[in-house]
Amino acid sequence: MRKNGGEACRLKFNILHTEWSPDGWGGQERRIIQECLRVREMGHNVVIACQPGSAVLENAKRVGIPVEEVRMRRIFDPTAIWKLYRAIKKHRINVVSTHSSKDSWSGGLAAKLAGIKLLIRTRHMANPISQSPFNFVYRMPDGIVTTGEAVREAMIKDNGMAP
Repeated sequence: MRKNGGEACRLKFNILHTEWSPDGWGGQERRIIQECLRVREMGHNVVIACQPGSAVLENAKRVGIPVEEVRMRRIFDPTAIWKLYRAIKKHRINVVSTHSSKDSWSGGLAAKLAGIKLLIRTRHMANPISQSPFNFVYRMPDGIVTTGEAVREAMIKDNGMAP
């Protein structure tokens, strides 16, 4: 919160969540929906970019979260990057939050191309991350959120991420 003339005024964010999952409806997908609902209750705008026909799409629509249907076929998908870039501009997005590997690449690159100042990557799993220098998807975001302490510890211990 910032003070403005003695009154508190809230910053309002336009947040785009991206999710690659074509058909899953597990913890990760449910968490995205719940996070969007809570952030919306706090006064921010949210949009989810997800696969056409996905469970995330159907459940977001069911609870009134705006969606952008974007087919994300592979890690480097120029068509998906372009569509996400256009969604960022259309919805005047100022925060991008990515979740899965494929959407983190496309969403992260689209966010960088669009000049987004805050790119967040949420890590939902504790499995090892490739240490290849070409795997820069974890160096693109401004911050990484983990869904639990075990995931955080694995990223620090196994992948050398800064706490």
